[in-house]
Formats: sequence, structure tokens, C-alpha cells
Amino acid sequence: METIKKSELLAKLGEFESVSNTESRNGCGSAPNQFEILFNKGYVFQSYGALVAVKLYADKRWYFSEFYHDYSRTTSGYLTRFCGYNCATRRKMLANGEAVAIID
Repeated sequence: METIKKSELLAKLGEFESVSNTESRNGCGSAPNQFEILFNKGYVFQSYGALVAVKLYADKRWYFSEFYHDYSRTTSGYLTRFCGYNCATRRKMLANGEAVAIID
């Protein structure tokens, strides 16, 4: 499994642009503690205070937190909506190098 330190990945995102709450599962407002953060070189999914997933515009691969991408049912559900891959698929992507694991 390929890994990258969180600090290295954050440095690649560039300048902060905006942050917004993810839409709730029922579509009626914002989901508390679930955030989509835009930078000029990519975007981030954050659950509570944890960096869960990153997509760089110049890179074809996803970056998923080694620990938090399947930490809880709630986080995993919102992450699946964010990136389009369920937990089992994310695990396979990490194992075969299609995605990179974010470590602290």
C-alpha cells in the first residue's frame, strides 16, 4: 500500500478557496460536521476534525485516510457520496495502488 503523510498532501492542495457543509442524507439542509473544502489545486472531505479524503486536480488517484475512510458508518456513508466509491471499493483501491493512504 502506497502512503503519503498528511502534511505533504496538504502542501500540494495550494490556496484555500471555500468550505461548505455536505448536504444531509435526506436532502433537507446541511449535514453537521461533514465538510467539503475547496483549494485551488484540489478538494477535501473532512468529517468532524478528521481529513478523510483528498482529490488533487492534477492527479488521477484518490487519497483516503488509512484510518478514517471506514471509521464509522456515518463518515463512510458521506464519503461514499463524496467520492463515488463504497468502503469495499476504497479498500481494494488502497490495496492495489489505485488510491494512496494518508498517514499522520
